[in-house]
Amino acid sequence: MKKIFIILLIAPLLLTSCEYILRKNDSKDSKNEDLKNIVLGSDKDKHGCVTSAGYRWSEVKQNCVRIFEEGMRLIPANDSLIYTEDYTDQAQLNAYLIIDSIKSTAEVFIAADTSNTIVLKGVEDNIYKNKDWNLTLGKEFKLSKNGITKFKSPVAIERKNIGSDVEE
Repeated sequence: MKKIFIILLIAPLLLTSCEYILRKNDSKDSKNEDLKNIVLGSDKDKHGCVTSAGYRWSEVKQNCVRIFEEGMRLIPANDSLIYTEDYTDQAQLNAYLIIDSIKSTAEVFIAADTSNTIVLKGVEDNIYKNKDWNLTLGKEFKLSKNGITKFKSPVAIERKNIGSDVEE
């Protein structure tokens, strides 16, 4: 008696899931239509850089670059923005620096602003400028706008681990 009761209880579940799997999908489902229209890698900018793959045009390199691979990372000068426990949006706070091989031009990419870059000309050793921005290279790199430091080179942070990786 128990077996019959269990079979009667499970049979509708089996038939329902089979019907769902085996049915023809002739109806136009908006989710399926949206997925069919997505073509990855088709979003090129005016220079041919695939932005969805992280490429941006570099005036200094005269090529498409992935700034997070080729550029030197600069972090916000405001420490309260940097050292948070939530790292999900941390990359959007950074800027990236690329300097040409003869060190006459520097280019800064601000991650959150993908529309343009900041191009700075070298005016003397380790100092690059344009109308609004000033980049000083030294022990610590500093990028300032109108005299206010906006980005700096990162500093290693020592974090203390609590406990052990070995199970007791």
